[in-house]
Amino acid sequence: MASAEIYNKALDLLSRREHSRKELFLKLINRFESQEEINLTLDKLEGKNLLSDSRFAEEYVQARRKKGFGPIKISAELDPMGSIQKGGMRLFRGFKTGFQNQFLRRNHPKGVDPWTCFRVLRSFSIL
Repeated sequence: MASAEIYNKALDLLSRREHSRKELFLKLINRFESQEEINLTLDKLEGKNLLSDSRFAEEYVQARRKKGFGPIKISAELDPMGSIQKGGMRLFRGFKTGFQNQFLRRNHPKGVDPWTCFRVLRSFSIL
């Protein structure tokens, strides 16, 4: 009975948005006591491709990228969630387009290179 409740709660959480395995485990452990049953449920969800760390990481990067955050900030946010290892740096391809062009059209301090200003403000590497 408890495993069915765990499974249903996990599906409920996943129906709202993608979660990393670690994030979902932490949410479920607050409600249920059995770590073993939670891990079995998470394995079952991964087997059915309902839970995917790489899919979570891809969606998370895209959402944060649309808000204008850089790869350093995003990878720092993903690291505690345990998802960055599976996604790797391929998630951060194409970061030098889109939002950077919008930023360069805005005013920036005189005497400061607009690219440097952008990279510092958005956690991009300035090297």
